[in-house]
Amino acid sequence: MSRERIRCEEVVKKFGGVTALDGLSLTIKRGEITGIIGPNGAGKTTLFNVITGVLSPTSGDVILDGTVISGLETHEICHRGISRTFQSPKPLASLTVEENLRAAQHFGAGVGGESDDDLSVSGVLETLGLEDSADSYPDQMGIVNQKYIDLARALMTGSTLVLVDEIMAGLTPAEKQSFVDTFGTFHDSFGIDFVVIEHDLETIRSISDRLIVIHNGQSIARGSPEEVLRDQEVREAYAGI
Repeated sequence: MSRERIRCEEVVKKFGGVTALDGLSLTIKRGEITGIIGPNGAGKTTLFNVITGVLSPTSGDVILDGTVISGLETHEICHRGISRTFQSPKPLASLTVEENLRAAQHFGAGVGGESDDDLSVSGVLETLGLEDSADSYPDQMGIVNQKYIDLARALMTGSTLVLVDEIMAGLTPAEKQSFVDTFGTFHDSFGIDFVVIEHDLETIRSISDRLIVIHNGQSIARGSPEEVLRDQEVREAYAGI
């Protein structure tokens, strides 16, 4: 089996006169935690939006497991095994924590179906430390737990690849480490791969098998964290590192 999971080929995304992705090409490999870094405005979130069908590329293709998925609806892409989190958590406020997870499980399995993934609602709640909050509503909880609910919802769709968009922004070092440990647990125990956008270079270095750097809508470097963070072009993109 090929290790390639996602391939972006010359992806362009324009918003009027602004080019957010400028012929971006990259590969996400199976069996890895991939970190994506880049300055603000580099195009990182736009890339996630294009991969997950929130936005259609102006040109170019996104290829999943050998099949072009550009232009598919977000739910179709989710049913093919990709889910995501957002910079600001988006749990369903009218549902309890447990109901949020069960709704995601049902959605991921398709209308009228049940997920046959090894992950269970109770197991995910326990792993994320949310078991005592199962009957609480998200707006009764702090921002860190809301972020965990967002991650839990992505996991419960049955996806094998989760795109994580700056979920650790604004957290303390201890809170960031807890998320790092969580990614490692689900990766090692359940074979779930992650693509993580993160600005904290030490955090992303500690979690990533491979780094991809995006700058001005293009991929300018890729490789091991050690290789990438020594790259002069990367250092120039991040003034001062």
